[in-house]
Amino acid sequence: GRRTLRKLYIIFALFSLSYSNVPDYIPLDGLIAWYPFNGNADDNGPNNYDAVVEGATLSEDRYANENSSYSFDGINDQITNGYSIIDLASDFTISIWMNSLSNTTNMQTLFNTIEHTGISVNYNYYSDQKVRFLIGAGPDEGGWDAVNTGGGSNLNTNTWYNITLVKSGV
Repeated sequence: GRRTLRKLYIIFALFSLSYSNVPDYIPLDGLIAWYPFNGNADDNGPNNYDAVVEGATLSEDRYANENSSYSFDGINDQITNGYSIIDLASDFTISIWMNSLSNTTNMQTLFNTIEHTGISVNYNYYSDQKVRFLIGAGPDEGGWDAVNTGGGSNLNTNTWYNITLVKSGV
């Protein structure tokens, strides 16, 4: 089954490749969706892929701005949209800001396309007390190709990290 973070704060942007209300530091060329979490889970990108918040609560972001990220309790919280926004055959970038309150919880999902038909980015704790990121892709019925980041590292709790996945030319 799917496990989510005990507590995770997320700021999310997804690119594949033109928009107002998007800050200068966000590339506009190929932007598919941008979720600034400014009091809601609306897409401020060009496609209006607004999301629905289920259980997650608004919290402070990495700059201590109120109502600018979401906190997940690790039980059944999620943010979803009904759109297929990632084309695995195309190049894309997924950028996520995360701040976990637990670095000992296994299989904390940062990003996942519903029903495993696309891509998943997970934050895992292993018995060697190292954290690794697991990236899976492909249709669930055809097998889930996973890439483990390898050696792992010790990530601090209550610290913001930017996780960026770039798929290019493969």
